[in-house]
Amino acid sequence: MDEFDKANLTRPTFKVEQGGLATDIPREIFMSIRGGQDSIGANDAKNDAKNDAKNDAKNITERQSKILTLISQNPHISLDAIAETIGVSSPTIDREIAKMTNLVKRVGPKKGGYWEVIE
Repeated sequence: MDEFDKANLTRPTFKVEQGGLATDIPREIFMSIRGGQDSIGANDAKNDAKNDAKNDAKNITERQSKILTLISQNPHISLDAIAETIGVSSPTIDREIAKMTNLVKRVGPKKGGYWEVIE
């Protein structure tokens, strides 16, 4: 916490959830690591959106990278199968995929549908 204070950043919050510990780290921390909005460079809103998508794709977590790999290998893979392969719960995979809306989308229903990786 001292390091957050030294960097003038909002402290993360911690809570016990489902027998584990959940941490909420405010977005400003990630922006400070990435260099903030000034690092995007282009003034054109269209270019900014493309750059944001590229930056987001580069800044995915290891778990999200594994999810993308599994979906690329098998677009019909279920949340449960992804969770089992990675070794986490299905709700965890659901939350991760919710953060990946610019990278992957679901086509069709949960049963019988498939995943599409957005290029």
